[in-house]
Amino acid sequence: GERYELVECLGDGSYGWVNRIAGEVLTASHPEERSRLLAAFGARWVLGPAEEPAPGFRAITGFSVAGRRLELHEAPRPTPELRWAGREIRRPSLSGALELVRSDLFRPATDVVLPGPAAPSAGGFAPARVTVTTLAPERAAADVDALAPGHVVFSRTFFPSWKANLDGAPAR
Repeated sequence: GERYELVECLGDGSYGWVNRIAGEVLTASHPEERSRLLAAFGARWVLGPAEEPAPGFRAITGFSVAGRRLELHEAPRPTPELRWAGREIRRPSLSGALELVRSDLFRPATDVVLPGPAAPSAGGFAPARVTVTTLAPERAAADVDALAPGHVVFSRTFFPSWKANLDGAPAR
């Protein structure tokens, strides 16, 4: 039973670079890969042209803007924004990590990809119980009961000013 807390300080605008890379990767992905990436990043809604499918998302409504038909899709079972990843996979490059996340080998609800020499998961999935106690724009906290090591994943845009605490002490 450990307490994880993430606190965001004032931003420095560096999230723009990460968002641009994510946008470029989404644009370069075929629909199934795009849906897997969106699920991995915790997307709950997808708005796009009616002619572009969103596999795994269900159409909720549609409307026309300037003669173009748009549809709003919803993830039927969105990946939790604050969750436990009990399976760690390492990749040496951002492109290698993105290729893995776009593939059907990656499970957003249970996996995390970290930098390092390419290696498969070190063992099986290590389950945990996560009880979210706070989920706000500037803060998130959860109680985690895990029998083995793993990672708390927070699906928000990377921001260098986010700080993590584990049982009240600073953590990576």
